[in-house]
Amino acid sequence: ENITARRQGIVVTELPYAVGPERVQAKIRELIGAGKLDGIAAVVDLSDRHHGLRLVIECKSGVGPHSLLEKLYRLTPLEESFGINNVALVEGVPTTLGLRDLCQYYIDHRLDVVVRRAKYRLSRAEEREHILLGLLLALDNIERVISIIRGSKDAATAKAKLIDELKLSDMQATHILDMQLRRLTALEVDKLRAELIEVQTEIGKLTKLLASETRQRNAVRDELRELVQEFATPRRSKVTRASDLVTIEDDVPEETEPSLEEIGDQPTLVTLSTSGLLGRRSPNEEFTAKPGRHDVVARSLETSAFAVVSAVTDQGRVLSVRAREIPEMVRGSRGASVTEMFSLSRGERVVGLFGDGMDPIVLVTRNGTAKRVEADLLKRLRSGSSAIKLKGDDRVASAFVTSEDSEIVMVASDGQALRTPAQGISLQGPGASGVAGMKLKPGANVIASGVVEFGTAVVVISDEGAIKATDVAEIPSKGRATGGVKTVKWRDFETTAAFGWVGRSQQLAAVVADASDDKKADSTPVPLVLELTRRDSMTSTLEGRILLIGEYRL
Repeated sequence: ENITARRQGIVVTELPYAVGPERVQAKIRELIGAGKLDGIAAVVDLSDRHHGLRLVIECKSGVGPHSLLEKLYRLTPLEESFGINNVALVEGVPTTLGLRDLCQYYIDHRLDVVVRRAKYRLSRAEEREHILLGLLLALDNIERVISIIRGSKDAATAKAKLIDELKLSDMQATHILDMQLRRLTALEVDKLRAELIEVQTEIGKLTKLLASETRQRNAVRDELRELVQEFATPRRSKVTRASDLVTIEDDVPEETEPSLEEIGDQPTLVTLSTSGLLGRRSPNEEFTAKPGRHDVVARSLETSAFAVVSAVTDQGRVLSVRAREIPEMVRGSRGASVTEMFSLSRGERVVGLFGDGMDPIVLVTRNGTAKRVEADLLKRLRSGSSAIKLKGDDRVASAFVTSEDSEIVMVASDGQALRTPAQGISLQGPGASGVAGMKLKPGANVIASGVVEFGTAVVVISDEGAIKATDVAEIPSKGRATGGVKTVKWRDFETTAAFGWVGRSQQLAAVVADASDDKKADSTPVPLVLELTRRDSMTSTLEGRILLIGEYRL
């Protein structure tokens, strides 16, 4: 709403469960201080007992509240996710249940309660009917009953004679002996007969209930409706279908946020450097950013300005951000920290980027597990959700887009490489663990993987910083879960591959060690002109020890 004549703002009147306005205020101030959030002029808490929650977030001049609100949802507690572990005892066994199963077991429990309660009430009603029939029989033969009682020397004798002569049960005889004289009046007799009719009617209802599952379910339904009426306090939170949710973009007024037609959904190139900088620029314009340490491109993605850019991390999480929110690479700037853009955890790394395409995403872990996931499934995940169930200390090594009829290459730290059809890897949901992708030797792990395209090369860098490049055509195609073929012959001083690269061999650059300090990186990346050798050839060395490899910035 309009806060002043020139400024708009966001008024928060509802917050997620267990989130207070002070927590939101503190998080906004923290983000502003860290430079992760801008466009906010002030945050004022106007909540009180009379008006309820009212947190006013004032926008700076020229800042659209809808785009700001989208950032607030993503970065602050205005939107929260709650994990629910529905563990219940099912026939005495702790079991994790989904929502449908949870409801079904609750309904089954309520049905069991209805049946057991009906059986108990039926037994009590039949017992009462039996007693009433005995009392009425005694009242119909009251003179004889009195004679038997008066002629007996004690209660036990009287009970035995009543049972024998009137054909009564022990329970009936006991109640007759306990009957008070006032029950002999005509009024009391009428009450007993009326009670007998009422009890017999109840027995009929309970018998029908126990004989009909439909009646039992109707009873459960009626009881639940009574509970709803008894506790009729309106819900403060709403449960809605995902398809019915109104997104921020759907709710943007035309005069506040420019449309795609006004701005134009321009092609955009998103790059992630080995130094952890995420930036975007037009793929059609010349870019002359000043190179910096480790400044080679580790991953790139061609998309559009209004598309969603998703990152897969080594922990298997999928994180998303709008391409237009990624800083442009202008005036020598190479972007912003990927950790801040995607709110990565400590030590978490991005291993793949994908956009709005429809081709499946392949995930390959360090232990050789591979998995394909439909892109549409990953797009529907909430940012921060897992795309794969990792076992133990396994981590995702690579994530990339591939078509159904393409092939992929997985490279291990011992120099083995496996080329296999993508369709041999099963399509699975985000919660699955994947299938065996590459069979690894003891001590080896996957260091690189990618899709096979024209001009693709497999590049490995040894632990001593030497390099070996192999044309992917040299690697025969095999089935998954095999060990692949050897792509490099190690020199005497080399034992393993430190890292690798699967992609185009042109426009590659390396970050090499400084001449004066082998552990320090030289400030300027060195362009690589690679000779693709046979797969069983040795590595070759450069003037400096190779520390990192990636695409050169153009």
